[in-house]
Amino acid sequence: MDRIFKKSPKLAPAAVCGALSAVCFLMLGVTRFYIWLIPAVFLGAACVFVFLLYLRDRCKNPFLKKIIPVFQIVFLLLCSGAVLWFVILQITGLSLKNFVPDGEPDYVVVLGAKVNGSAPSNMLKKRLDTALGYVSEHRSPKIVLCGGKGADEQFTEASVMAEYLKSKGVDPERLILEESSSDTRENLLNAKALTEGEDPVILVVSNGFHLSRARLLARRLGFEVFTLAAPGNDDPFVELSYRIREFCGIAAYSLGLK
Repeated sequence: MDRIFKKSPKLAPAAVCGALSAVCFLMLGVTRFYIWLIPAVFLGAACVFVFLLYLRDRCKNPFLKKIIPVFQIVFLLLCSGAVLWFVILQITGLSLKNFVPDGEPDYVVVLGAKVNGSAPSNMLKKRLDTALGYVSEHRSPKIVLCGGKGADEQFTEASVMAEYLKSKGVDPERLILEESSSDTRENLLNAKALTEGEDPVILVVSNGFHLSRARLLARRLGFEVFTLAAPGNDDPFVELSYRIREFCGIAAYSLGLK
């Protein structure tokens, strides 16, 4: 192994970046803590680029020696395009922060998030408090609470959300519980089945980083959709990792992968 690295010094950093990227992806899968996504993606990109440099230096075939730089340029363009797309999504996402209808929506849809026992998590509480501020002033819309029961949860997210809102004085008659979904798409798909009217007007409430993907999915399901942003994560690094995760989700839907 030492002999290989001495003959090909560019191979060592490529191998290190690849191994570290794999470890980060493994930690992401094990912990579901999306902060690992940031180093995983950047280290993976570094691995590919350095490996292309190694191939260019080692290649004996004249044609391949000419075509490898083209692959490097294409790779850099793809990476630059992805970064630009990410930045554009963050800028356009700002317009969704308080994108509320002039009149009353038919439904306020609060998207689910993790619960801790019978209490909402910090992120979910932010969504509920934001929704509470709106429905306290707009009393006609029904409130659809979305979220089933995860493997590590004792109660459905929707039921915990309902109890929280009722404890804040919200009329139980306004609440519609969707208790079988496990992700954002299912949140909205199942909510669609619980709403009345051909193209209901909904106001989706979630954390700001989540709204671009939620709006994309809601529009595909035939909703006329508006959005209201709850505050994001207090840790800016974790907030960035969530935004990268959402970007990956939007890219997958846009490319027809999901």
